[in-house]
Amino acid sequence: MSEILNFKEEYEKVLTELLEKCKISNLLDKIKKNLNIIKLNFKKSIKGYHIVNKTPIKEAPWEEINSQILNKSKIYINYCANGSHISGCDLKTNFGNISNKTSKKNGKYYNISSYRLTSVCSDKNIGNIDTIINEISKRDKTFDYYSILSRGEIKNNINYIWYIIPKNIDIFNPKKYIWKKMFGKRGEKKGKQTGWISNNLNNCQMKITFSMSSQLWIKIDISNIYQYQISKVNCNINDNTIDYIDLYDKLFI
Repeated sequence: MSEILNFKEEYEKVLTELLEKCKISNLLDKIKKNLNIIKLNFKKSIKGYHIVNKTPIKEAPWEEINSQILNKSKIYINYCANGSHISGCDLKTNFGNISNKTSKKNGKYYNISSYRLTSVCSDKNIGNIDTIINEISKRDKTFDYYSILSRGEIKNNINYIWYIIPKNIDIFNPKKYIWKKMFGKRGEKKGKQTGWISNNLNNCQMKITFSMSSQLWIKIDISNIYQYQISKVNCNINDNTIDYIDLYDKLFI
């Protein structure tokens, strides 16, 4: 009986892995087949946003813009979180589920915010790293890849780069890192545990800071994701020529 149960568990594990690979492969294949129109729709959407907005595109706007780009490119959205703070999936398609992220470029790195983990670790309950890793892995099951919009800001110019990255590459897997306790170095927190921090993997790192709602942050060396770049566009915010009132007047009056 135990041999049958073990076989069933192993079979289900292999089947799950195959299904995930198929979804990711199908999505990337779909993107490649529609790459030119996707790139065009990306540039139209980003520049369209900046016709009326000077502020950079961050989390909630990117979710809506990303949804528009994919829908117009015949990768139809079945679900949109609409800015919800629920962990994990933001957009669902027939080709896999998406977690949307934005990040401002910092040298050769992007810093990506992820789950709040107060249910498994905090300054009052430091938690167990195995439990924490399992919680991260459980939430990761809700989506198949990251859609990351990065930006580099120089004076009045914002340079955007869009990546779609399979979530199962090593730099996003907390089990691939070696974790240790993180301690305060000054003030009243000196010598006290303030979170958890990983080693470097391909020059990337994960960190959980209790004072920031035990949020998981991932530091990504850009060289690890070059191959997943979809498109890029530069916007000069001085080109802003219309406000919402003018837009309404042009459309409805």
